[in-house]
Amino acid sequence: MARPSSDTLSRLQKAINLIPLIDNHAHNVFQTYDPSEKYPRESLVSEATGGALNDSIHSLPHLRMRKQLARFLGLPADASWHTIQTRARSRNYETFCRDLIKVAGIQIILFDDGIVNEFCHPISWHDRLTPYPNKRVVRIETLFESIVAAVGPQAAFDDFIHAIKGFVDDQEVVGFKSIAAYRSGLDIQPSNMETGSATSNAPIKFVEQNMQQATDSIPPFRVEHPVVVKWLLNTTLSIISGRGKPIQFHTGLGDNDIDLIKSDASHLQPLIKANPNVPFVLLHSGYPYARQAGYLATVYSNVYLDFGLAIPLLSGSGQRDLVHQLMEICPTNKLLWSSDAAYHPERFYLGALQSRQALAEVLAEYTDRQEIQFEEALEIAKRLFFENSNKLYKLGVKYTELDHATPPDSATPPEHTATTEVEKLTRIPNNLDLKGSISFIKSQGIKFIRLTWVDYVNMIRYRVIPIAHFASVSGNNFISGFAGSSLQRIAESGPGVVRVGLSLGVQDSMPAGGVVSGDVELKADYSSMWKAPFAPGHAYMMGRFFEKEHSQRGAGESDICPRTILHKIIQRAERELDARFLVGFETEFILLDHSNSPIRTGPWSSSQKLQCGPAADCVHEIAQCIIDAGIKLEMYHAESARGQYEVVTGPLPPLQAADALVSTREIIYNAARKYGYRATLSPRLYSNQSGTACHAHISVQSPRSNTPSNHPDIPSLPSDLASLMAGLLENLVSVCAFTLPVDACYSRVMDGVWSGGSWVCWGRENKEAPLRLCGSGKGFNIEIKSFDGTANPYLGLAAVLGAGVAGLSAKKVLEMRNCVAVAASLTEQQRNDMHITARMPTQSPVLEPGLGLNMDFIRTWLPESAWEVFKSVREDERNNLKSLKQNKEHSDLSWKELSAIVCQEHY
Repeated sequence: MARPSSDTLSRLQKAINLIPLIDNHAHNVFQTYDPSEKYPRESLVSEATGGALNDSIHSLPHLRMRKQLARFLGLPADASWHTIQTRARSRNYETFCRDLIKVAGIQIILFDDGIVNEFCHPISWHDRLTPYPNKRVVRIETLFESIVAAVGPQAAFDDFIHAIKGFVDDQEVVGFKSIAAYRSGLDIQPSNMETGSATSNAPIKFVEQNMQQATDSIPPFRVEHPVVVKWLLNTTLSIISGRGKPIQFHTGLGDNDIDLIKSDASHLQPLIKANPNVPFVLLHSGYPYARQAGYLATVYSNVYLDFGLAIPLLSGSGQRDLVHQLMEICPTNKLLWSSDAAYHPERFYLGALQSRQALAEVLAEYTDRQEIQFEEALEIAKRLFFENSNKLYKLGVKYTELDHATPPDSATPPEHTATTEVEKLTRIPNNLDLKGSISFIKSQGIKFIRLTWVDYVNMIRYRVIPIAHFASVSGNNFISGFAGSSLQRIAESGPGVVRVGLSLGVQDSMPAGGVVSGDVELKADYSSMWKAPFAPGHAYMMGRFFEKEHSQRGAGESDICPRTILHKIIQRAERELDARFLVGFETEFILLDHSNSPIRTGPWSSSQKLQCGPAADCVHEIAQCIIDAGIKLEMYHAESARGQYEVVTGPLPPLQAADALVSTREIIYNAARKYGYRATLSPRLYSNQSGTACHAHISVQSPRSNTPSNHPDIPSLPSDLASLMAGLLENLVSVCAFTLPVDACYSRVMDGVWSGGSWVCWGRENKEAPLRLCGSGKGFNIEIKSFDGTANPYLGLAAVLGAGVAGLSAKKVLEMRNCVAVAASLTEQQRNDMHITARMPTQSPVLEPGLGLNMDFIRTWLPESAWEVFKSVREDERNNLKSLKQNKEHSDLSWKELSAIVCQEHY
């Protein structure tokens, strides 16, 4: 087959490397690195034993393994096998095991309990290596052998039945396993079993004969007689039928103890057919009988096919050929992944790394030949590595993308940004580790860190932490690997914050469903630090919320963290579409004096509002503080409403842009207080003047940027920007739920007040369209006017980008025409001819679903738990307004007017 294009492969490899893994079959590891010479590490990629194993060091799988382990251990690619083992042996063994599994991206492991070895850890020990507690798969031959050894052959059969029935109900056991292929072969015929009592049909005499033949050098009993194997399997199948727990079968290759011909999975066809209510899992792809195994998984609904073990034992080309064979006819929802790691922990890492690489190359070939779309390829990978096992074994593991974008053995193309003129926030030097970063912070005279977050009502909150204590709560290292233009350097630990702290109201009211117990960990992002010019010795850092290890949700990124939500949509755009964005903001604000009167009056951009005096000094200081904080300030000027001004900050990658917006707001608030003023972002303070907004400008750079859209009005409009606009216009009502979050916002959504108007439309340089196209050629960007200062920057921008990514992903065509007039002034026929058919919402779509809220779209970028918090916060705000309305002086006010009172006080 032809090699896939480097672009497709690179994008797909990056995306697949972020998929968490469920290892559906593995074994215990040793308690120490090399407890016995009986278990040489050459067996990591070979089933050979004895003298044949010595030859394996000359095989392609061995040579590839050496390079990959060398890289994992920080050694040169040509490091010798002896050097690699010496370096690994010098590591703390438990840390070594944990690092291998963490880098592999494995979330949970299903352990075959059949290996009984004095040198191995018990299954329970391995829970310290994975985010989720691991599960057990009961090997029926080993179980029966242990029962015979304990109670003898007469009682063993009834005890076996009792034990299997118990394991069916055991929540820690997710399935069963048979190694019949090793004992008598897979050519086992079905039979009807009576499982009430075993005495009538149990092959007791075969067990007794086997035990009588035992010597001191042979175990007292080993399941290997075909009659015993048949009884064990048919009995187990009859008990577990209809109970939902699968049975795994070793199929295909193994060491020289196996009869390879009898390990062909096709021998199982009679058993499969006779037990339609039992899920069968054919392990190890059935290699070298992969096509036969794939056929069984295709024609029987209860058959699944695992492709573990064979992966690290084959060369790279052999692995790709194997994956091709599995996918020739087998449905991708029937394929499962496993490492089949045993004894040595390196196979967890090697199996994951090589499986990701092989699958990426095969899927990239299919994508390049247009047999599947990129999104379909990615969905296939998610099914194979995570979803299929999660569903089959009923694990309930939460899908959370990995933080690292590339395993150590994967090549990553150099990052490219949307423009070379990106002004970045002032940062700690990127070459410093965490301890070095703390030293650098101290050298800058910083004594306090304001560890900051923005909650769901858009309140900026922080904890002020002395630098000495901040160093101790941050831990010792950064969390490794945050990819793309939104590179972050997250501390490994941080202070706890009560979970409901993200959803408290502006007066700390608790929304419905909020609980006072439970907290999350707020970890600092050192890349986001900026000095506070208005507070000497203080610096800000944005935090990200992580669930704690003891949380019911499991350790890892918190789904309700706004900053994480934005980060993930950025990652998705980069890995799936190779698309990157730049974002700039126009922040409007009003300065009020102690009596809540505007400090200066005058028209838009007039000099009156900036004439000498305290008011002008305050605005000038705001501008200088923005510059001193490392944010690119493009301009500032007087705005139209009384006491209103605007600062325009330059383009940044989205996460940095949102951070910069938070910084800008903090500067505005604090500088105003210094002069005895109060700054407000309230959306519409004066009913007879323009409102206050936070317009967002967005540009995109992708492989489609140089392809014109040939739009009938603007042919040179880039096709990617046109698709982004189409996606945003289609979902603008739903986006407004996040960019115009409170009732007061909708007093600004009307015609004739420079707010974008009342119709969903776009126009080139049209300031009365909610979506304004600015610039030309490669300098095109769009301005979103329906974005307020009351919006959480991270959630608002995530909603905007989520809609844009939907358009980009579908390559939507921009059918709506360029509207250069006020849309409301057009006739209905004129609007229809221009495809302008939707109205802007007049109230929050969250509280008025009939306005067109599209939950299918929202679920594409916002976790369900985050939506529930967001919705409960909006409902709590409305309930608080109802209480305010009971006051006689407010009883006649609308929701918008009541909301405006709250906004003026708190924003």
